[in-house]
Amino acid sequence: MSFHRAWIPAVAGIALILGCDSKPADKIPATAPTAIKEPHEVLQHLQYMAVRKDLKHTSLIVPVDPEIIYGCAWWFNKHAGAHGIPYTEEEIKAFGLEPLQALGYIGTATSKELQEALDKVAAAAQQAGPKKNKADKPALPENLAKYDKNKLDELPGPKFPDGRPNPDSESVKTNSTLVRAALAGGLYRLMKGVPASIWPEVSVMEVKANATNTKMKDVYLGFQGTPIMQVSVYQPEVGKPWTVAYVYFKVNARKLSLVAEKLKEQQQAK
Repeated sequence: MSFHRAWIPAVAGIALILGCDSKPADKIPATAPTAIKEPHEVLQHLQYMAVRKDLKHTSLIVPVDPEIIYGCAWWFNKHAGAHGIPYTEEEIKAFGLEPLQALGYIGTATSKELQEALDKVAAAAQQAGPKKNKADKPALPENLAKYDKNKLDELPGPKFPDGRPNPDSESVKTNSTLVRAALAGGLYRLMKGVPASIWPEVSVMEVKANATNTKMKDVYLGFQGTPIMQVSVYQPEVGKPWTVAYVYFKVNARKLSLVAEKLKEQQQAK
Protein backbone atom coordinates (compact mmCIF):
# COMPACT_ATOMS: atom_id res chain seq x y z
CA MET A 1 0.00 0.00 0.00
CA SER A 2 1.30 3.45 -0.86
CA PHE A 3 2.19 5.92 1.88
CA HIS A 4 -0.47 8.32 0.64
CA ARG A 5 -3.31 5.77 0.70
CA ALA A 6 -2.35 4.48 4.11
CA TRP A 7 -2.04 7.90 5.64
CA ILE A 8 -5.16 9.76 4.48
CA PRO A 9 -7.63 7.80 6.70
CA ALA A 10 -5.71 8.89 9.79
CA VAL A 11 -6.79 12.45 9.13
CA ALA A 12 -10.28 11.64 10.39
CA GLY A 13 -8.76 10.96 13.79
CA ILE A 14 -7.02 14.31 13.79
CA ALA A 15 -10.30 16.08 13.13
CA LEU A 16 -11.76 14.42 16.21
CA ILE A 17 -8.77 15.43 18.31
CA LEU A 18 -8.95 19.04 17.20
CA GLY A 19 -12.70 19.28 17.69
CA CYS A 20 -15.08 21.78 16.15
CA ASP A 21 -14.16 24.72 18.34
CA SER A 22 -10.38 24.43 18.44
CA LYS A 23 -8.01 25.94 15.92
CA PRO A 24 -4.72 24.30 14.88
CA ALA A 25 -2.79 27.52 15.49
CA ASP A 26 -3.93 27.49 19.15
CA LYS A 27 -1.38 24.74 19.82
CA ILE A 28 1.47 26.87 18.51
CA PRO A 29 3.34 29.34 20.79
CA ALA A 30 1.98 32.85 20.47
CA THR A 31 5.38 34.38 21.19
CA ALA A 32 8.77 33.47 19.80
CA PRO A 33 10.66 30.71 21.66
CA THR A 34 14.13 31.51 22.95
CA ALA A 35 17.34 30.10 21.45
CA ILE A 36 17.54 26.32 20.96
CA LYS A 37 19.28 24.82 23.99
CA GLU A 38 18.53 21.17 23.21
CA PRO A 39 18.12 19.62 19.73
CA HIS A 40 14.51 18.53 20.28
CA GLU A 41 13.48 22.15 20.92
CA VAL A 42 13.89 22.89 17.21
CA LEU A 43 10.34 21.67 16.60
CA GLN A 44 8.65 24.49 18.52
CA HIS A 45 10.75 27.03 16.62
CA LEU A 46 9.76 25.63 13.24
CA GLN A 47 6.11 25.40 14.28
CA TYR A 48 6.07 28.96 15.55
CA MET A 49 7.91 30.40 12.55
CA ALA A 50 5.76 28.62 9.95
CA VAL A 51 2.31 29.03 11.53
CA ARG A 52 2.77 32.53 12.95
CA LYS A 53 4.58 33.61 9.75
CA ASP A 54 7.37 35.26 11.70
CA LEU A 55 10.00 35.83 9.00
CA LYS A 56 12.40 37.51 11.42
CA HIS A 57 12.55 34.46 13.65
CA THR A 58 14.78 32.72 11.11
CA SER A 59 17.69 34.93 12.20
CA LEU A 60 17.66 33.20 15.61
CA ILE A 61 17.88 29.64 14.31
CA VAL A 62 20.13 29.75 11.22
CA PRO A 63 23.90 29.18 11.47
CA VAL A 64 26.37 32.07 11.59
CA ASP A 65 29.51 30.00 10.95
CA PRO A 66 30.94 31.39 7.67
CA GLU A 67 32.30 27.96 6.76
CA ILE A 68 28.84 26.40 6.39
CA ILE A 69 26.29 29.14 5.69
CA TYR A 70 26.77 29.20 1.90
CA GLY A 71 26.25 25.47 1.62
CA CYS A 72 23.23 25.61 3.93
CA ALA A 73 21.67 28.48 1.97
CA TRP A 74 22.25 26.63 -1.30
CA TRP A 75 20.62 23.44 -0.01
CA PHE A 76 17.59 25.12 1.60
CA ASN A 77 16.67 26.86 -1.65
CA LYS A 78 17.50 23.91 -3.89
CA HIS A 79 15.45 21.47 -1.78
CA ALA A 80 12.51 23.88 -1.58
CA GLY A 81 12.61 24.33 -5.35
CA ALA A 82 12.70 20.58 -5.93
CA HIS A 83 9.52 20.25 -3.82
CA GLY A 84 7.77 23.09 -5.64
CA ILE A 85 7.72 25.47 -2.66
CA PRO A 86 7.98 29.02 -4.07
CA TYR A 87 8.79 32.43 -2.67
CA THR A 88 6.20 35.17 -2.85
CA GLU A 89 7.18 38.64 -4.01
CA GLU A 90 6.54 39.89 -0.47
CA GLU A 91 8.94 37.31 0.99
CA ILE A 92 11.64 38.16 -1.55
CA LYS A 93 11.43 41.81 -0.51
CA ALA A 94 11.20 41.05 3.21
CA PHE A 95 14.36 38.94 3.17
CA GLY A 96 16.23 41.33 0.86
CA LEU A 97 16.64 38.81 -1.95
CA GLU A 98 16.04 41.18 -4.86
CA PRO A 99 19.68 40.94 -6.07
CA LEU A 100 19.38 37.16 -6.40
CA GLN A 101 16.01 37.60 -8.09
CA ALA A 102 17.51 40.05 -10.59
CA LEU A 103 20.24 37.51 -11.42
CA GLY A 104 17.65 34.76 -11.89
CA TYR A 105 18.62 32.49 -8.99
CA ILE A 106 15.35 32.83 -7.14
CA GLY A 107 11.85 33.93 -8.11
CA THR A 108 8.17 33.26 -7.62
CA ALA A 109 8.44 30.08 -9.71
CA THR A 110 10.30 26.92 -8.70
CA SER A 111 12.80 24.65 -10.41
CA LYS A 112 10.24 21.83 -10.18
CA GLU A 113 7.65 23.90 -11.99
CA LEU A 114 10.17 24.99 -14.62
CA GLN A 115 11.45 21.47 -15.29
CA GLU A 116 7.92 20.10 -15.63
CA ALA A 117 7.12 22.86 -18.15
CA LEU A 118 10.34 22.20 -20.09
CA ASP A 119 9.48 18.50 -20.26
CA LYS A 120 6.01 19.30 -21.61
CA VAL A 121 7.45 21.63 -24.24
CA ALA A 122 9.97 19.02 -25.32
CA ALA A 123 7.28 16.34 -25.56
CA ALA A 124 4.98 18.65 -27.55
CA ALA A 125 7.81 19.58 -29.91
CA GLN A 126 8.65 15.94 -30.51
CA GLN A 127 5.02 15.08 -31.16
CA ALA A 128 4.53 18.01 -33.52
CA GLY A 129 7.67 17.27 -35.52
CA PRO A 130 9.78 19.86 -37.34
CA LYS A 131 8.05 23.14 -38.15
CA LYS A 132 9.17 25.86 -40.52
CA ASN A 133 7.48 28.68 -38.64
CA LYS A 134 9.19 29.53 -35.34
CA ALA A 135 5.98 31.03 -33.99
CA ASP A 136 4.31 27.61 -34.20
CA LYS A 137 6.85 25.89 -31.98
CA PRO A 138 5.79 24.97 -28.42
CA ALA A 139 6.90 27.58 -25.89
CA LEU A 140 7.16 27.94 -22.15
CA PRO A 141 4.38 29.76 -20.27
CA GLU A 142 5.11 33.48 -19.96
CA ASN A 143 5.71 33.31 -16.19
CA LEU A 144 8.46 30.70 -16.69
CA ALA A 145 10.10 31.83 -19.91
CA LYS A 146 12.41 34.28 -18.12
CA TYR A 147 14.05 31.59 -15.95
CA ASP A 148 17.17 29.54 -16.67
CA LYS A 149 17.07 25.95 -15.40
CA ASN A 150 20.82 26.21 -14.64
CA LYS A 151 20.14 29.08 -12.22
CA LEU A 152 16.69 28.87 -10.66
CA ASP A 153 16.78 27.75 -7.01
CA GLU A 154 20.57 27.57 -6.98
CA LEU A 155 23.28 29.72 -5.48
CA PRO A 156 26.08 30.24 -7.99
CA GLY A 157 29.08 27.94 -7.89
CA PRO A 158 32.30 28.45 -9.86
CA LYS A 159 30.77 26.72 -12.90
CA PHE A 160 27.35 26.00 -14.38
CA PRO A 161 26.30 22.32 -14.68
CA ASP A 162 27.41 22.33 -18.33
CA GLY A 163 30.93 23.40 -17.37
CA ARG A 164 30.71 27.08 -18.30
CA PRO A 165 32.31 29.52 -15.81
CA ASN A 166 29.73 31.30 -13.69
CA PRO A 167 30.45 35.04 -13.60
CA ASP A 168 28.12 35.54 -10.61
CA SER A 169 29.93 33.12 -8.29
CA GLU A 170 32.45 35.38 -6.59
CA SER A 171 30.22 38.45 -6.25
CA VAL A 172 27.43 36.46 -4.59
CA LYS A 173 29.61 34.28 -2.37
CA THR A 174 31.50 37.26 -0.95
CA ASN A 175 28.30 39.22 -0.25
CA SER A 176 27.73 37.99 3.31
CA THR A 177 24.52 39.99 3.74
CA LEU A 178 22.99 38.43 0.64
CA VAL A 179 24.12 34.93 1.60
CA ARG A 180 22.57 35.30 5.07
CA ALA A 181 19.37 36.54 3.42
CA ALA A 182 19.29 33.45 1.20
CA LEU A 183 19.94 31.26 4.24
CA ALA A 184 17.08 32.76 6.26
CA GLY A 185 14.73 32.98 3.30
CA GLY A 186 15.47 29.42 2.23
CA LEU A 187 14.69 27.98 5.65
CA TYR A 188 11.43 29.91 5.93
CA ARG A 189 10.50 28.86 2.42
CA LEU A 190 11.10 25.19 3.24
CA MET A 191 8.94 25.29 6.34
CA LYS A 192 6.02 26.51 4.22
CA GLY A 193 6.08 23.02 2.71
CA VAL A 194 4.31 21.77 5.84
CA PRO A 195 0.77 23.23 5.86
CA ALA A 196 -0.27 25.23 8.93
CA SER A 197 -2.98 22.69 9.81
CA ILE A 198 -0.39 19.88 9.90
CA TRP A 199 2.21 21.61 12.09
CA PRO A 200 0.34 21.29 15.43
CA GLU A 201 0.30 17.49 15.06
CA VAL A 202 4.00 17.17 14.17
CA SER A 203 6.15 15.60 16.88
CA VAL A 204 9.78 14.69 17.53
CA MET A 205 10.17 10.99 16.80
CA GLU A 206 13.90 10.57 17.36
CA VAL A 207 17.13 12.49 17.94
CA LYS A 208 20.32 10.83 16.70
CA ALA A 209 23.99 11.68 16.44
CA ASN A 210 24.94 12.77 12.92
CA ALA A 211 27.05 10.12 11.20
CA THR A 212 29.50 12.56 9.61
CA ASN A 213 29.68 15.62 11.87
CA THR A 214 30.09 15.55 15.65
CA LYS A 215 28.75 19.11 15.88
CA MET A 216 25.37 18.05 14.49
CA LYS A 217 22.35 16.10 15.69
CA ASP A 218 19.63 14.72 13.44
CA VAL A 219 16.09 15.39 14.63
CA TYR A 220 13.39 13.32 12.95
CA LEU A 221 9.93 14.88 12.86
CA GLY A 222 6.81 12.84 12.29
CA PHE A 223 3.11 13.15 11.70
CA GLN A 224 0.76 10.46 13.01
CA GLY A 225 3.72 8.13 13.52
CA THR A 226 5.13 8.60 10.01
CA PRO A 227 8.50 10.37 9.57
CA ILE A 228 8.07 13.43 7.38
CA MET A 229 11.27 15.41 7.84
CA GLN A 230 14.87 15.24 8.99
CA VAL A 231 16.19 18.44 10.57
CA SER A 232 19.90 18.52 11.35
CA VAL A 233 20.85 21.02 14.03
CA TYR A 234 24.35 22.41 14.44
CA GLN A 235 26.21 23.50 17.57
CA PRO A 236 29.54 25.26 16.84
CA GLU A 237 30.77 24.89 20.44
CA VAL A 238 29.50 23.14 23.56
CA GLY A 239 27.13 25.44 25.41
CA LYS A 240 26.27 27.51 22.34
CA PRO A 241 22.71 27.50 20.92
CA TRP A 242 21.81 24.97 18.25
CA THR A 243 20.85 26.16 14.76
CA VAL A 244 19.25 24.55 11.72
CA ALA A 245 21.85 23.52 9.14
CA TYR A 246 20.01 20.92 7.05
CA VAL A 247 16.45 19.91 6.23
CA TYR A 248 15.31 16.93 4.22
CA PHE A 249 11.68 16.14 3.40
CA LYS A 250 11.01 12.41 3.72
CA VAL A 251 7.51 12.98 2.36
CA ASN A 252 6.79 15.01 -0.74
CA ALA A 253 5.44 18.46 0.10
CA ARG A 254 2.56 17.86 -2.31
CA LYS A 255 1.43 14.86 -0.27
CA LEU A 256 1.45 16.99 2.87
CA SER A 257 -0.79 19.49 1.08
CA LEU A 258 -3.21 16.72 0.10
CA VAL A 259 -3.43 15.55 3.71
CA ALA A 260 -4.10 19.14 4.83
CA GLU A 261 -6.90 19.41 2.27
CA LYS A 262 -8.44 16.19 3.56
CA LEU A 263 -8.21 17.47 7.11
CA LYS A 264 -10.02 20.64 6.10
CA GLU A 265 -12.79 18.63 4.45
CA GLN A 266 -13.22 16.56 7.63
CA GLN A 267 -13.52 19.69 9.77
CA GLN A 268 -15.99 21.39 7.39
CA ALA A 269 -18.18 18.29 7.34
CA LYS A 270 -18.87 18.59 11.09
